[in-house]
Amino acid sequence: MGLFSGVAKFTKGGVFGAAVGAAAGLLFAPGPGQETRAALADRIQRTRLAGADAKAATEQELISRFRGDVHDPAALTAEEVASKEEHVQKVAHVQATKPEF
Repeated sequence: MGLFSGVAKFTKGGVFGAAVGAAAGLLFAPGPGQETRAALADRIQRTRLAGADAKAATEQELISRFRGDVHDPAALTAEEVASKEEHVQKVAHVQATKPEF
């Protein structure tokens, strides 16, 4: 019974915390609902693009480092091309699917 009691307390605390958080968000929002939603959508969009750019930069860095380690400037050429194509597709997808609230 101790485990069930602990889970029940945790669940109640989570629900209470979510309700308090939602109420605080509504009370302390920096602007009207439409502006806040637009700002949130813009921030999500920028974050998604930054993530795609960071992934592409990391892949390019790893490919470059590998080429230096094996002393072969042509190593992983196919993977590099695939990585660049994937990045272009990801950016296009992110731009085409801006979140709407």
